[in-house]
Amino acid sequence: MRRMSVLTIGLALVFALTPAFGPGQSGSAMAAAISDDQSQTLDTGQLDRARPLQNDIEHFVAPAPPARAVLDTVYLYGGPGSLDGKFEDATGTLPDTQGWTTVDRTQVPSFWHVSTFNAGNFAGAAGNQAMWSGVEAGTIGYPNAPGYGNSWNDILVFSETVTMGVAHSVRLAFEYNHDSEPGYDFFGVDYDSAGTWINLLSVSGTNDDGSGTFPTPAIFDQTVNIPAGSLGGAGDEVRLRISFVSDGAASDEDVFFDSTAGACQIDNINVTIDGGLISTADFDGAAGDGDWVIFESPFAGDYARIFSRFAALDPCRANLSPQFGFIDDGRAPHNSPVSTGGETSAIWQYGILGNFVVNYSGGVSFNQVELYNEIWSPEIDWDLPGTDDDAAVGGVFLRKTIWEHVPLVNGIFWIWSVRSFPDANGNWTGWNNTNTVWFEDLARYSNITTQVAAQLVSSPEKVQIALGVIDLSDVFSLPGGDATPGPLFDNVALGRCRVGGPAIVSQRISRFQDSFPNSGSVDPAGGLVDLSMRLDGARDIIRATGINNLAADSMTITVTAVRPGTSLAAAPEMNWVLDANPLFDSVRVLPVGALSLGTFTGPDGRSWNRWEGTVIGQLSTAASGDPIAGNYFFDLPDGPAAGNAPHQSDEDPMFFPGDQLRYYFEATDTGGGLTTAPVGLDDPANLADFQDGSWGIVGRAFTVMGLPTMLDSDGDGVPTQPEVLVYNDFGRRGGENDFLTAMNQNGYQERVHFDTYTTQRPDASLSNGLGTSGVHGANSQQISGYSTLFYFSGDLSAALGDGVTAQDKTDDIELLEQWRALPGDRHVAYFGDYIATSLAGGTVAALAYLQNAMGADYQDITLRDDVGGQTAPIFSPTGNAPIFSGNYVAYGGCLGINEFDAIVPLGNGVAGHEFLTPDGLGGQYLVAGSVVHQRTVQIIGDDFTHTDVTFPFGFVSVRSQIARASTGLTGQAQLVSELLDLFGNPGTPGVATPAPATRMKTALMGNAPNPFNPSTSIALRIGEAGRYSLKVYNLRGEFVRTLLDGEIEAGERNVVWDGTDAHGRNVSSGVYLYRLDGKSFTQTQKMALVK
Repeated sequence: MRRMSVLTIGLALVFALTPAFGPGQSGSAMAAAISDDQSQTLDTGQLDRARPLQNDIEHFVAPAPPARAVLDTVYLYGGPGSLDGKFEDATGTLPDTQGWTTVDRTQVPSFWHVSTFNAGNFAGAAGNQAMWSGVEAGTIGYPNAPGYGNSWNDILVFSETVTMGVAHSVRLAFEYNHDSEPGYDFFGVDYDSAGTWINLLSVSGTNDDGSGTFPTPAIFDQTVNIPAGSLGGAGDEVRLRISFVSDGAASDEDVFFDSTAGACQIDNINVTIDGGLISTADFDGAAGDGDWVIFESPFAGDYARIFSRFAALDPCRANLSPQFGFIDDGRAPHNSPVSTGGETSAIWQYGILGNFVVNYSGGVSFNQVELYNEIWSPEIDWDLPGTDDDAAVGGVFLRKTIWEHVPLVNGIFWIWSVRSFPDANGNWTGWNNTNTVWFEDLARYSNITTQVAAQLVSSPEKVQIALGVIDLSDVFSLPGGDATPGPLFDNVALGRCRVGGPAIVSQRISRFQDSFPNSGSVDPAGGLVDLSMRLDGARDIIRATGINNLAADSMTITVTAVRPGTSLAAAPEMNWVLDANPLFDSVRVLPVGALSLGTFTGPDGRSWNRWEGTVIGQLSTAASGDPIAGNYFFDLPDGPAAGNAPHQSDEDPMFFPGDQLRYYFEATDTGGGLTTAPVGLDDPANLADFQDGSWGIVGRAFTVMGLPTMLDSDGDGVPTQPEVLVYNDFGRRGGENDFLTAMNQNGYQERVHFDTYTTQRPDASLSNGLGTSGVHGANSQQISGYSTLFYFSGDLSAALGDGVTAQDKTDDIELLEQWRALPGDRHVAYFGDYIATSLAGGTVAALAYLQNAMGADYQDITLRDDVGGQTAPIFSPTGNAPIFSGNYVAYGGCLGINEFDAIVPLGNGVAGHEFLTPDGLGGQYLVAGSVVHQRTVQIIGDDFTHTDVTFPFGFVSVRSQIARASTGLTGQAQLVSELLDLFGNPGTPGVATPAPATRMKTALMGNAPNPFNPSTSIALRIGEAGRYSLKVYNLRGEFVRTLLDGEIEAGERNVVWDGTDAHGRNVSSGVYLYRLDGKSFTQTQKMALVK
């Protein structure tokens, strides 16, 4: 559902832009938070740890200079021609660990020990001793020691046998210091009540005086009355527990939090039972010092094993070789004699014999801790004999094949980390990553490449890789309680590549978000300056439940000088270009240093000013106030919006409705290497295109829109606006060019006939959708000028926010209901794979919207079983909405199988389209290809038309069944044309614009359905008449059947394969190749037969 497009996570994706292998992809991202403003530091976990994010991080590395007679890529481990990282022996069939080790990260030592560190305030003397949970200065792997680390679970336990069957009064008193990451790492006190630990104290942060010193300790002194029958242990013990627990990020270990005296010290502990002093411990020789026992914390278990045969569900890809996984198959984990008996799922039954899955119930801790299991590579040499050590070879990439079926709802994620040797102290660094976890709702294999240079020291001697799985269902408040067999890893490789400059990492959650005026107004008569809007990052930095929504004030990036022997020459820069709507020039205030790029003809035909400027990045700071190396923030004036937080001060109004701002980053190293993000803007031609807004989809990822587009074409001060709003709730995950082309081919120009609101990282629940009035989005009055809305959610499992689900405060449902209540015709077209699933599983209001406004009802999360197993069914008009005329394909086939919703009409809704059988027959299926709900409503005594059309698949999945030579429009454009006709052609822009005429080229145009059973239709386009052949082969290259062989005229045609070989025998299930050969032409594609 939420897809890691590989595409994705494609989301875009994680770009690893190197000259050797181009873009690579990775998965969902959870970014560690950092302060992004000078006036207030923000906790390093506060912002984004509340929920995993997907498709977030983009890596940008400048290409190396050309014309070098050396290799651009050097594999240090694995890769072509090597067995390393493939977990198999030379035969390719038997498992081989190849020196990889398995690690249970939940099995950690206790760090409690007696020390004089920070213990002077307990007794007023420097030589006093106390019990300390922490590590000494100089401890390997803890750059900021003294302090504490990630994933600690330190426990001290006191027990005393008492009389059974009676109540007891227990008093615990002690002094303590604590210093840990606020809100995430906790010092606590509990007592055992009949086997359940009851909390008495849970604190985070610090008790210092604000300057890092601890003049006075904190005091704990509480009495509890334990009823008869509620003692701990065997029912005859008073049991007390003092503990410290840290989460998986932000501590003195990874330097994202720098404690002064972490984690905690305790001293002078007194235990009184029923009025009698039972124990005194001062850790300086008191009789009770031994009464508090360091307790080994529970652990989940090490389940990492190589599985020789794994039966995956991916019909498009297969992996028959051994793979490393973490499945609890009933065998005892490597680090415990105890077995759970194996973990299974009521939903997912595939993979290995017994249908076992990854453990989701705490393993051998039995729900006390959650799984955190890794595999570590052998140490990898950085400098291989005979390789080129040129300074440009500073890029580092990690590649792996992953069975990545780890649905978000389960809260189980796959992870990676790297570490290097030596650090400045001659030791291994800690394990480093992008503070990212990855999930994937679809069952599939992916080949994922990640740039990791920023996580390594410059020019190390050795490198090591960690891959693993982690259960964060409780941390992210996800349902959990289930799992799949994934993830599994194979084909791991690490390499160096030539780069031309520093590496820039940009997170989409941090980028500027399209916005409406924060004042809630769109009326220029109320004052133009009130229509200014903030230029804020997309994420809600509060992230907690409730109605408060506070956007990040700035954008942040991470910059690392990765070329050996270089450092950053200066702080990175953000360069911006503003297309300024002249309607607001009289009140606009530009930043100091802004320069004119001249004028251009704006969308209203008037002369507009174009401005440019530069913002110098400033180092971000952690919660401790310390700068975070390599992390920089950038801010632009936000305007005098009301209700700003302390770090959102009133500033000059710069950005207004109709404006368009484009921005890019650049960084230079001391070797003269320059990197821009996006890459390529050091080329003057590319920069010129970027500045004038014509640099295409890549440029749109770094563009922010001021909405609505208010145009004063005649200069009378009374603006007009487009009638159509495209709500792109699929973000920058692909498909933007599809709807832009479809609109343009229908004569609709952006910012003239339609506006676009694009949600940054819609899968990440950032509270930045259209229904976030006053923050980024709009209220009903601000969208009242739009009569028509196109809504796209692609294959995301969350669609149309209800203000509650997944802690996302976007309330699209309420916004659209209020919009419908205003006078005027209202029309909406919805496209989304899981739009009905999302609404049916949301709030009561969300379900009511689906049924009452959209006139549809949810049947199933996948319609495949309802349409004869088809993954690319044809949807055809039913005649209920005569305006629909064309047949289209809802393509959900390879390379990744989509799961489209099964919906039916409800109430006054009717089926606008139906799905056809593979033989082209209609009237065979109950589910609808679209649902149309058109009705007349009366508002303030006048009649208006409301129309809702729901398609249970994403717009990107709409394909033409046949070429539309008569109109020259793409299939998507033709469907949009029909919808615009149904909606009364809002804005009436004029005659449709055909697609640009191009010389027809020979090509295989895919097959549908795919996968198929029993037959599939292969589409061909023949550009030049001549002799052609179309043949089918199996994956071993063996001939199966000839489908076409002879002279063929130019044009398009379909050829059917019925799944039989040259002798008429039915072939077995599997993946097959079909190859078209002709004059100076050969092309091969895959298809899957599934029986």
